[in-house]
Amino acid sequence: MIAEPFRDRKFRHELFPGSPALVALSEETIAVVLQHEAANALRRRKRRTADLEAFRNAVAVIVANLAHVIAFPGSDTGAVILPLGHPRGHRADHLPGFRESLKATVEALEAVGVLSIVWPDIPSHATALRPTEAFRREVHARDIGAPSDFLRRLVLDPVCLTRKDTFKRREELTVPAGVEADTIRAEVRVFNAWLARADIDYDGPDMIDTDDRLLRRRFNLPPRVEDPCLRYGGRLFGGFWQTMKRSLRGHIRIDGEPIAELDYGQILPRLAYASVGAEPPPGDLYDLDLPGPSDVQRCVLKKAFNTLLFSARRLRAWPLEIADALPDLGPDNPVSVARFRRALLRRHPALRPVLENGVGHALMHMESRVLCGVLRECTDKGIVVLPIHDAVLCPVSAVPAVKTIMETQALLVCGCSIPVEAKPLSGADLRPSSSVLSPMNTTGHPDLLSAA
Repeated sequence: MIAEPFRDRKFRHELFPGSPALVALSEETIAVVLQHEAANALRRRKRRTADLEAFRNAVAVIVANLAHVIAFPGSDTGAVILPLGHPRGHRADHLPGFRESLKATVEALEAVGVLSIVWPDIPSHATALRPTEAFRREVHARDIGAPSDFLRRLVLDPVCLTRKDTFKRREELTVPAGVEADTIRAEVRVFNAWLARADIDYDGPDMIDTDDRLLRRRFNLPPRVEDPCLRYGGRLFGGFWQTMKRSLRGHIRIDGEPIAELDYGQILPRLAYASVGAEPPPGDLYDLDLPGPSDVQRCVLKKAFNTLLFSARRLRAWPLEIADALPDLGPDNPVSVARFRRALLRRHPALRPVLENGVGHALMHMESRVLCGVLRECTDKGIVVLPIHDAVLCPVSAVPAVKTIMETQALLVCGCSIPVEAKPLSGADLRPSSSVLSPMNTTGHPDLLSAA
């Protein structure tokens, strides 16, 4: 299996102190920084009122992010990415305190012992901030650790457009203005408003911020495309459930119910077949007749398959994470790109026109349209679903209705049938019961299952 490295946590510009305890910690931090500046004569002029408010906003947001890392430790490094001096990460230069003065503010917070700056040592990495042990003690001493300690202000555009450069760094671009972007923004805001009101809980062993539900739709501009547009990528990112370990998702409860995961089977290869007007063969599309050992893990084959769909040029060598995971045919002789390509085309000759043609971003856009259609219909029908790219989590009682919605949306958007598999995440029975078929569900909406 391809191991995912520990990553720094994404900085959340929407986080803000929300409880008296965290507000007090933020105000005290601001006072300490101002005293440090005065004692060391770091400023020649007094800040103007607008500049002081911008500084206070930046410190409050940074303090909230550091406290959030401490209150809700996850499987990351315990540091948050906050790029300084370049436009990597989220575009936030419109927010007070997050423009030219940000670097000085962060360095002052380091000087007073609130955080340490982890400067990047290679071009593909961004600056990260790590809370100090002294700051950790303050957070624990003030009993800061509940979702209610944090406010979430809607300060970022729900539509995001990015492009990766030659160093694989992601740069956020300006979203083109127009009706298309406004329509997408409005739809994502509807999703977020619906999720904010939903009855979503967690009863597992870890500390999870169940109020972290804000979604953004992220479009990815391929390297070969010059003009910014919203026709590539478009997956929904955000929400505490997306970054959770799969083993912990079974502890999520929606409307007090256990949940199930419904996902599309091999959606990108099936969309590739739809793009060339052909029918895929039966069986697992990732099952390829490769030379050498046959115990290749499916996730490796899937990643290699998708790499050929996303590459815009003919590959001569695999990325290291794939090369290290594919089977060896002998000493220093792993499965080459050429061998894999031949095996893939033996199974899928109809896909020759789309391999190594950069079609992957357009296919992912189609996938995102399908998932947004699923969320739109579920929201209209009063069903809470949590999106995970090509899958959703939903209450067990809603599985038949959501499965029908997913199959219907795939047919409407793509013009092809894509199988949907339902998997219980907490040992719950997915078979319909008399309670499932009652005339009214717990959300107060008319029964959807009998209608489906």
